[in-house]
Amino acid sequence: MIMINRRIYFIILLFFTNQLFSQLVYDQWDDIIPFSLTEKYKDSINVENIHSLVLPSFNNDSLCKLHNNGKSLSEIGASCAIGFNIDTSDVSIFESGTKFKIKEGYLWIYTIESKSARELIAVIEKFTIPDGAYLSLYDAHKTNVIKDPETYTSSENEMIKKDNGITELSFGGKMVIEFFQPISCSSTPKIILKEIGYNFLSLINKTNYHE
Repeated sequence: MIMINRRIYFIILLFFTNQLFSQLVYDQWDDIIPFSLTEKYKDSINVENIHSLVLPSFNNDSLCKLHNNGKSLSEIGASCAIGFNIDTSDVSIFESGTKFKIKEGYLWIYTIESKSARELIAVIEKFTIPDGAYLSLYDAHKTNVIKDPETYTSSENEMIKKDNGITELSFGGKMVIEFFQPISCSSTPKIILKEIGYNFLSLINKTNYHE
């Protein structure tokens, strides 16, 4: 009788686990597609209309000279400073982001942007992702088609803990941070943006330069 009850328990557990993850949308390589990029929601959830943190436009050549002993973008070599960090004073993605109720659950979207940025970097402190949820970071303008959204699920919790958080880079002038949580989740994690980085030069992606 005990064995039967255990089997029933594991069958029920497997069923609900499958239900959690079956809500997510995957591409042909089995990578999660953020809901804001899916055909179903990309029009109703337009990240171009979300402006959570807007940095000013900078003169990148002047920034380069400031951080590289007076050398301009055309004068610097391979070993050089390419950007600077900005303390965001522990911004909460949930308190400062835009919340959406969708059929599958809830979305919080937070954006970082600067028209002159070559790359943007987000530093998020350590947290735990519930089963069925995800955190995704991507370039809103698809500046570099090679770099797909970086998406984290509960399977990365140990890595996030070990690395003491997440640091991600996106090309171009607008980064999207998207957190999804299914309705079945009873608690919402605390996701804090500790710091952002502004790069006035990209050594990887030298096209689409904004002066």
